[in-house]
Amino acid sequence: MLPESMLTVALPLWVATQMHAPLWLVSAALVVQTTGTVLLQIPVSRRITDVPAAARAGRRGAALFAAAALLFPVAALADHGPAAVATVLALALVLVGGDVLYAAASWGIVYGLAPESSLGQYQGFYNSGFDLSMITGPVLFAWLVDGGVQLGWFGLSALFLLAGLALVPLTARHTAPAAAD
Repeated sequence: MLPESMLTVALPLWVATQMHAPLWLVSAALVVQTTGTVLLQIPVSRRITDVPAAARAGRRGAALFAAAALLFPVAALADHGPAAVATVLALALVLVGGDVLYAAASWGIVYGLAPESSLGQYQGFYNSGFDLSMITGPVLFAWLVDGGVQLGWFGLSALFLLAGLALVPLTARHTAPAAAD
């Protein structure tokens, strides 16, 4: 998924090329992200009981991904010392929240919208989007980091926000109560 590449591709490149911070910060961010995901995934997922709740969680997750994208330019400003450590760890924590909400939302939507007879087809289509993001994500982030394009992070943030906002209306028509005869 695209945000996974944000942590595993963009962050190491960003710390190495745009900040004057030690590279061990990347390892610390990965530990924070992994630990946070392990501790929070089940409690958060338990709250997603239907498609509307999943869409709302997806919207919140997208907002957190947007905030994470905005933290990259901030990290470049706080490029050394305690400010750099705080910014990179904040970025990891924001990604934890986004990742946990996104995962719960995506499965809630996939299972909630798919008819039982077509569940495999829905999951296959969903996973093709995941595969596409795993191909394009590293290229996108390498381009953003290599160019030092601050404006690109704002554009990515806007893209996350738009995708999150689209979830609720896109799923609403599929979950509207059936009209009584």
